[in-house]
Amino acid sequence: MKIISTKDNLQVLHEDNHIIVVNKRVGDIVQGDKTGDKPLSEVVKEYIKDKRFLSNKLRNANAEDLKVILEKYLIKNETHNWIKLFTKMNIPCGPIYNIKQAVENPQITFRNMIVSSNHKKIGKFKMAGNPIKMSNYKDPKTRGEIPELDQHRKKILKDFKIKI
Repeated sequence: MKIISTKDNLQVLHEDNHIIVVNKRVGDIVQGDKTGDKPLSEVVKEYIKDKRFLSNKLRNANAEDLKVILEKYLIKNETHNWIKLFTKMNIPCGPIYNIKQAVENPQITFRNMIVSSNHKKIGKFKMAGNPIKMSNYKDPKTRGEIPELDQHRKKILKDFKIKI
C-alpha cells in the first residue's frame, strides 16, 4: 500500500513566510498524470490555504483539529530541540515542567522562589518563597525558625487587642 501526501498528513520539515520544505514520499507525484492523483505542489497549496486555520478566531474554533496536526510533528522531536528552533524563529515558547523540574529550574533559584527554614523537630524545611519582589525589601534565602503551634498566639492576640 503506497502512502501519498494529503494536506492532513503532509510532512512539513520547515515553513516560514518565504519557503516551505516538505518530505516527498515515494508515492507522491510532482506533476499531474493520468492517475488523477494530486501533484505534491497542489497538496502543499491546500495545506497552506486550509480555511480552518487562516485566522486566530478560526484556529481557536478548530483547536482540536490543529492540536492533532501539531502533535504529529511535535512528537517527532524532544522538547528542548523544539524550544531551540522556536526561539531562533522568535516564537514565544517554553516547556511545561513537572514539579521536580520546576523547582530545579535555574530561574526558580535565581528568583529565590524556594527558601528554607528550620524546624526544631524536623530540621531543614524547604518552602515557597515570596513571589512579589520589591527593591526595598530584603528577600533572604533562609527564613527564621518555624514556630510551634500557638507559640506566638498570646502576643498576636495582644497586638490585635483581642481578649479571650
